[in-house]
Amino acid sequence: MTLYEIDGAIREVIENGISFDPETGEVLFEDGDLDQLQIDLEKKIENIGLFVKNLRAEADAIKAEEANLKKRREHKTNVADHYAEYLKAYLVSTERPRFESTRVQMSIRRSEAVEIDPLAHLPEEFLVEKIEVKPDKAKLKKAIKEGQTIEGATLVTNQNITIK
Repeated sequence: MTLYEIDGAIREVIENGISFDPETGEVLFEDGDLDQLQIDLEKKIENIGLFVKNLRAEADAIKAEEANLKKRREHKTNVADHYAEYLKAYLVSTERPRFESTRVQMSIRRSEAVEIDPLAHLPEEFLVEKIEVKPDKAKLKKAIKEGQTIEGATLVTNQNITIK
């Protein structure tokens, strides 16, 4: 039974003295079952709370493992980049633009890129303006609490559950 079904059965027994199945007419609970229904309700609440707690613990463990995997990935990428630079430097210095075997194929190619001195003052025509606009929720909350009406923004009160 769900929390709502147990709660409904308790209410029905309190109001009518019995709880019955409307489809079959079978009596499900009587006055004597009220204590057991209350115990079932408490047990159900506890079990759902423990289930939530367990799922959050698993999510935290997964998040920690993601962080470990990210560190490992970044390390492997850095080592690979280091050895690729080492190999490139060797192939360039020995003027050997290509290497091929049955298991790997490499080649050195030229490319062009613009390097910009971070302290340089470039002319306006070579600059791109990037603007990010997002609502300031802290300011909005303060303004609404002070009595201002702001179209498109409302202050809502949430009810949060804490399970420890």
